[in-house]
Amino acid sequence: MESDFAGWIVQEFRHPVPIEYRDFLFQDAAAAHVEPVMPSRAYLVTGDGDECEVSEWFSAERIPDIYRCCRAEGLIAEHLLPIFDSCGCVAALDCDERSSTYGSVLLQTPEGYFDDARQENVYEEPVLLARSFSDVLAALEGTQDVTKASRRDGTHEGR
Repeated sequence: MESDFAGWIVQEFRHPVPIEYRDFLFQDAAAAHVEPVMPSRAYLVTGDGDECEVSEWFSAERIPDIYRCCRAEGLIAEHLLPIFDSCGCVAALDCDERSSTYGSVLLQTPEGYFDDARQENVYEEPVLLARSFSDVLAALEGTQDVTKASRRDGTHEGR
Protein backbone atom coordinates (compact mmCIF):
# COMPACT_ATOMS: atom_id res chain seq x y z
CA MET A 1 0.00 0.00 0.00
CA GLU A 2 2.76 2.45 0.94
CA SER A 3 4.76 1.64 -2.20
CA ASP A 4 1.67 2.11 -4.41
CA PHE A 5 1.05 5.51 -2.85
CA ALA A 6 4.74 6.45 -3.12
CA GLY A 7 4.71 5.43 -6.78
CA TRP A 8 1.62 7.53 -7.44
CA ILE A 9 3.27 10.51 -5.71
CA VAL A 10 6.33 10.24 -7.95
CA GLN A 11 4.58 9.44 -11.23
CA GLU A 12 1.39 11.48 -11.09
CA PHE A 13 1.25 13.91 -8.18
CA ARG A 14 4.89 15.04 -8.56
CA HIS A 15 5.04 17.19 -5.43
CA PRO A 16 6.92 16.42 -2.20
CA VAL A 17 4.56 15.28 0.55
CA PRO A 18 5.65 16.46 4.03
CA ILE A 19 7.16 13.58 5.99
CA GLU A 20 4.93 14.24 9.02
CA TYR A 21 1.89 13.36 6.92
CA ARG A 22 3.53 10.27 5.39
CA ASP A 23 4.47 9.09 8.89
CA PHE A 24 0.89 9.58 10.05
CA LEU A 25 -0.59 7.85 7.02
CA PHE A 26 1.52 4.72 7.41
CA GLN A 27 2.20 4.58 11.16
CA ASP A 28 -0.05 1.59 11.74
CA ALA A 29 0.07 -0.04 8.31
CA ALA A 30 0.77 -3.50 9.74
CA ALA A 31 -1.86 -3.23 12.47
CA ALA A 32 -4.40 -1.80 10.04
CA HIS A 33 -4.88 -5.25 8.52
CA VAL A 34 -5.46 -7.00 11.84
CA GLU A 35 -8.63 -5.50 13.23
CA PRO A 36 -10.69 -2.73 11.65
CA VAL A 37 -11.87 0.11 13.85
CA MET A 38 -14.95 1.97 12.72
CA PRO A 39 -14.37 5.69 12.39
CA SER A 40 -16.08 8.19 14.59
CA ARG A 41 -16.13 11.88 13.98
CA ALA A 42 -13.55 14.15 15.50
CA TYR A 43 -13.55 17.90 15.81
CA LEU A 44 -10.59 20.19 15.69
CA VAL A 45 -10.58 23.75 16.88
CA THR A 46 -8.38 26.10 14.88
CA GLY A 47 -6.25 28.85 16.37
CA ASP A 48 -9.04 31.27 15.45
CA GLY A 49 -11.52 29.27 17.50
CA ASP A 50 -13.33 27.85 14.48
CA GLU A 51 -14.51 24.26 14.83
CA CYS A 52 -13.97 21.84 11.95
CA GLU A 53 -15.26 18.29 11.80
CA VAL A 54 -12.99 15.56 10.50
CA SER A 55 -15.69 13.41 8.92
CA GLU A 56 -13.37 10.94 7.19
CA TRP A 57 -9.62 10.54 6.85
CA PHE A 58 -8.71 9.57 3.28
CA SER A 59 -6.67 6.38 2.97
CA ALA A 60 -3.54 6.10 0.83
CA GLU A 61 -5.50 3.75 -1.44
CA ARG A 62 -8.26 6.31 -2.04
CA ILE A 63 -6.24 9.54 -2.24
CA PRO A 64 -5.25 9.15 -5.93
CA ASP A 65 -8.90 8.76 -7.02
CA ILE A 66 -10.10 11.57 -4.76
CA TYR A 67 -7.30 13.78 -6.09
CA ARG A 68 -8.24 13.03 -9.72
CA CYS A 69 -11.91 13.78 -9.09
CA CYS A 70 -11.15 17.03 -7.27
CA ARG A 71 -8.78 18.11 -10.05
CA ALA A 72 -11.29 17.20 -12.79
CA GLU A 73 -13.88 19.39 -11.07
CA GLY A 74 -11.37 22.22 -10.63
CA LEU A 75 -11.88 22.02 -6.87
CA ILE A 76 -8.21 21.91 -5.85
CA ALA A 77 -4.92 23.06 -7.31
CA GLU A 78 -2.44 20.48 -8.61
CA HIS A 79 -0.14 20.82 -5.57
CA LEU A 80 -2.89 20.19 -2.99
CA LEU A 81 -3.16 16.64 -1.62
CA PRO A 82 -6.63 15.78 -0.24
CA ILE A 83 -6.25 14.30 3.25
CA PHE A 84 -9.70 14.37 4.87
CA ASP A 85 -13.35 15.26 4.39
CA SER A 86 -14.98 17.85 6.60
CA CYS A 87 -18.75 17.79 6.07
CA GLY A 88 -18.42 17.82 2.29
CA CYS A 89 -15.43 20.16 2.24
CA VAL A 90 -11.99 18.88 1.32
CA ALA A 91 -9.03 19.47 3.62
CA ALA A 92 -5.86 19.39 1.56
CA LEU A 93 -2.17 19.47 2.37
CA ASP A 94 -0.18 22.12 0.47
CA CYS A 95 2.71 20.27 -1.17
CA ASP A 96 4.17 23.16 -3.18
CA GLU A 97 7.68 23.31 -1.73
CA ARG A 98 8.29 26.69 -3.42
CA SER A 99 5.37 28.22 -1.53
CA SER A 100 5.51 29.91 1.86
CA THR A 101 2.48 27.79 2.77
CA TYR A 102 4.19 24.42 2.11
CA GLY A 103 2.92 21.90 4.66
CA SER A 104 -0.18 23.94 5.54
CA VAL A 105 -3.62 22.37 5.63
CA LEU A 106 -6.23 24.24 3.61
CA LEU A 107 -9.99 23.78 3.60
CA GLN A 108 -11.78 23.95 0.25
CA THR A 109 -15.54 24.32 0.16
CA PRO A 110 -17.48 22.88 -2.79
CA GLU A 111 -19.25 26.21 -3.31
CA GLY A 112 -18.60 27.75 -6.68
CA TYR A 113 -20.03 28.35 -10.13
CA PHE A 114 -19.45 27.46 -13.77
CA ASP A 115 -17.77 30.28 -15.69
CA ASP A 116 -19.14 30.21 -19.25
CA ALA A 117 -16.37 32.42 -20.62
CA ARG A 118 -13.62 30.18 -19.23
CA GLN A 119 -15.66 26.98 -19.63
CA GLU A 120 -14.65 25.72 -16.20
CA ASN A 121 -15.77 25.51 -12.61
CA VAL A 122 -14.62 28.35 -10.38
CA TYR A 123 -14.40 27.90 -6.63
CA GLU A 124 -13.58 30.26 -3.79
CA GLU A 125 -9.99 30.20 -2.61
CA PRO A 126 -9.32 27.61 0.10
CA VAL A 127 -8.97 28.91 3.64
CA LEU A 128 -6.08 28.17 5.96
CA LEU A 129 -7.07 25.51 8.46
CA ALA A 130 -3.65 24.90 10.05
CA ARG A 131 -0.06 25.96 9.42
CA SER A 132 1.09 22.33 9.48
CA PHE A 133 -0.26 18.81 9.69
CA SER A 134 1.23 18.61 13.19
CA ASP A 135 -1.03 21.52 14.16
CA VAL A 136 -4.05 19.51 12.99
CA LEU A 137 -3.00 16.57 15.13
CA ALA A 138 -2.34 18.84 18.11
CA ALA A 139 -5.78 20.45 17.72
CA LEU A 140 -7.37 17.00 17.72
CA GLU A 141 -5.42 15.87 20.78
CA GLY A 142 -7.63 14.80 23.62
CA THR A 143 -10.66 13.99 21.46
CA GLN A 144 -9.39 10.60 20.24
CA ASP A 145 -6.16 8.63 20.03
CA VAL A 146 -4.83 8.68 16.46
CA THR A 147 -2.32 5.93 17.07
CA LYS A 148 -5.02 3.46 18.14
CA ALA A 149 -7.58 4.38 15.51
CA SER A 150 -6.43 2.59 12.38
CA ARG A 151 -8.97 1.13 10.04
CA ARG A 152 -8.54 -1.82 7.73
CA ASP A 153 -8.28 0.46 4.68
CA GLY A 154 -5.40 2.39 6.20
CA THR A 155 -7.27 5.49 7.27
CA HIS A 156 -6.95 6.99 10.70
CA GLU A 157 -9.36 8.77 12.95
CA GLY A 158 -8.53 12.04 14.64
CA ARG A 159 -6.82 12.16 18.03
